Amino acid sequence: MDNEERLAQVLDIIRSFGDGGHPKFYQEVLNCCKLYGIRSRGYSNQADPNHNFRAAAKFGVEPWRGVVVRLNDKVSRIGTLSGKAPLYAAEREAIIEELQDIVNYGLIAITLMRPFDDGSCT
Repeated sequence: MDNEERLAQVLDIIRSFGDGGHPKFYQEVLNCCKLYGIRSRGYSNQADPNHNFRAAAKFGVEPWRGVVVRLNDKVSRIGTLSGKAPLYAAEREAIIEELQDIVNYGLIAITLMRPFDDGSCT
């Protein structure tokens, strides 16, 4: 089974979680997952996929708060990109990628906030 077939299966599974919603929504969820995978390969390691975010603790910042700072950077960038007129295809694609990053940063922050079985969050 190749990647495209696996992605199609994942998309079918994601769609099965709800009875409604726009079909493009589920495709965008999958696109966010794909981008997360690409970004994770460049920033994290297999032992701890969030180690780069946990590094914020070295500066006295809870890791999830460090992620929120990065999320805010993405919002600021969207503001800058969307302020340009006219909005060309390159800016539109850049905004879409920033929005995908926001979704993924939100999920990363949640994973860092939810306590583990021992009650810790890191």
